Amino acid sequence: LFQAINILGIALLFYKLHKAFGSENVNWLDRASQLLTKSEKAVHGHKPSFLCGISGPLACRAAVSYRLGDVEKSKQAVKSILKLADLVVEDTELPDELLFGRAGYLYSLLFVTREIDRDAVSGEVVTQVVEAIIGSGKKLASQVKSSCPLMYMWHESYYLGAAHGLAGIFFQLMRSPMIMSEPNLRHMVEQSVEYLMKLRLPSGNYPSSLHSREKDKLIHWCHGAPGFLHMFLQAFEVYGKETYILEAQSCADVIWQRGMLRKGYGLCHGVAGNGYGFLMLYKRTRNLKYLYRALKVRTCSL
Repeated sequence: LFQAINILGIALLFYKLHKAFGSENVNWLDRASQLLTKSEKAVHGHKPSFLCGISGPLACRAAVSYRLGDVEKSKQAVKSILKLADLVVEDTELPDELLFGRAGYLYSLLFVTREIDRDAVSGEVVTQVVEAIIGSGKKLASQVKSSCPLMYMWHESYYLGAAHGLAGIFFQLMRSPMIMSEPNLRHMVEQSVEYLMKLRLPSGNYPSSLHSREKDKLIHWCHGAPGFLHMFLQAFEVYGKETYILEAQSCADVIWQRGMLRKGYGLCHGVAGNGYGFLMLYKRTRNLKYLYRALKVRTCSL
């Protein structure tokens, strides 16, 4: 599985290189297509999420084939993704988190609509998935009498971060058109984001789970401020409150002060995951400080 994830990441990189620079000198799309074939075989039968499941390679296949002009192959990939929808909505054992669960599947659907066409995926399917995530969160919040309107669990723990926890789930929900158009859902998700803000540690970092809310150790994309940064940026996009962009900047300061990692180059708990936050803040604010910091993260990783 992890080999497949690595392959998918490189294929996605090639796809992004094509979008940025074209394929006049290097055929990035062909390279991406070849890698996706390997990735699809390696993850067959795994969870329906983007990063650690089958819908990620399929979503990338749909986008790559579309840009290569093979519209039929692109449509077939999208159909294969949509065949997973019933499982995602109805399987009570499926988690809601990003890496393996419903939020990861939602990411795949939104990836297809962004990279191909808004109508490539039925809005009804997206709505069903969002409703399943919301319903699951409301149910658990009620059961455990949580002050957060939406509560989620993974492997018997109330994780808070981007990979397995609330920050990653709320980030995906806020990217959904349904949340934008339903005032009650918008308010519910906003209240949930506000709940997470109250868990901020004195250092500016965030705990990895409710069970370890006093611990201030992990500063990874998966656990801690680096993952929360993306949630706060998205909250600013949706709700427009300055407190959210300020909190995202505070998370970036935590990364700069304590987040130069030595755990490899990957997204989850490596250099790329922490550097990614600086790039997203630069993209949003155009403050050169964040571009400088991103470049320094790259320098430290060489």
